[in-house]
Amino acid sequence: MPRIQDHSASMHAFIAAQGHHDQSAGKPALATLQTPEGPVLIQERRRRPREAAVRPAPKPNAHCGSPPMAALGGLIIIGVLVGSYTTKYDLALGHLGGPLAFPAVGFLALQLFLARAAYRLFHDARAMPSLAAFVEYRMLRYCPAVIPAVLFGFVLCQIVGLPCFHARASSLPANLAMLADVVGVPDIDPSHWRLKIELLLSLVVGMACFGPARHHLAKVLLVGLGVTALYVHGEPARLGVLTARGLLTADGYLPLFAFGIALHRVIEAPSSWPWRAVAGLSTLLVFRANTPVHGVVVVASLGLLTAIALGHLRILGRSRVLVSLGNLAFPIYVVHYVAGFAVIHRLEGAGASPIVAMLAASALAVALGVVVNRVFERPALAHGPAVFARVIALGRSRLALARASVEATRGFTAVMAMEERAPS
Repeated sequence: MPRIQDHSASMHAFIAAQGHHDQSAGKPALATLQTPEGPVLIQERRRRPREAAVRPAPKPNAHCGSPPMAALGGLIIIGVLVGSYTTKYDLALGHLGGPLAFPAVGFLALQLFLARAAYRLFHDARAMPSLAAFVEYRMLRYCPAVIPAVLFGFVLCQIVGLPCFHARASSLPANLAMLADVVGVPDIDPSHWRLKIELLLSLVVGMACFGPARHHLAKVLLVGLGVTALYVHGEPARLGVLTARGLLTADGYLPLFAFGIALHRVIEAPSSWPWRAVAGLSTLLVFRANTPVHGVVVVASLGLLTAIALGHLRILGRSRVLVSLGNLAFPIYVVHYVAGFAVIHRLEGAGASPIVAMLAASALAVALGVVVNRVFERPALAHGPAVFARVIALGRSRLALARASVEATRGFTAVMAMEERAPS
């Protein structure tokens, strides 16, 4: 009968004397089994840690947060300011005689923003361990800028009294929840509809990375692009109500979403033909949804995004002004509309020219963006995860206490019922 010798107490001395070591696993043996064929090493079988069983996050693309990518965001926010202040000048102030409108500039900035946002959101989601972590990150990125901007815009409308702005206290909760158009109350800041597109994009990206369709995402996008090709013609238009077609085609902006996601996947796997097909079809639909001249410009801007994602155009990142504006693009956008037109309204009443008024509004938007970033965004990103963890832990403890109370009540009720049924 084989004889087992336990070496757990003097394991390291035994290994040094006998020279036995499991080189394949890199861990020493705990005992040897003496057999006629020779000694057989017995090694402790350890359970694999749960963290090691989690699928490792993919290697992040170093160019996603590079200075050229931030500088591209700076170009986008400049286009948004130019397009917004010129196109909406007369509409916001309730008269005619504003400066020459540049709607194509603002719309081009919006289209490039959506493609770039899809690329960066998909990159961030791929690096997150779970959907909950991704949602927490997006909330910390979104709420600290939007909530102060809505409150500031509401107060500013009460003070300045803009002609075409209807900010009522009853509409404030719906505006804070970004549900003003759904509930049917006036928007305090009508430019925040773009934030709803970004929220929709975040939802699409979250479902794409963590939902059941993540293994067939390319096929799902191809189906959505096919529906877009059949039903969406010309410039994408926002739908007044949520319909199945509007949800499936992402309100007409699905080709831009799909291009950003496909760009990230093609860079990860260049030989993947389904993602090449998504990128090609989305580019074709983006061109088709615009006039020929504007379509060429939009496709060229998507080529600019592609070059930056591949690590080219580093010269663009040398501009400190564009990089700084790109890093502040989100807070600048959420405050630019109401604050900018309040300044334009006051300066116009003082006799200033529209160009001077728009430059002053742009300067104020950048200054307010810096304030929102330093006062709200940075502290939220620094301390927000700890606050989220405490809130979740408190919620779980309260839920566990509630469940224990329910179980105790049920047990007490069962005992009382048994006592009542027992014969006296």
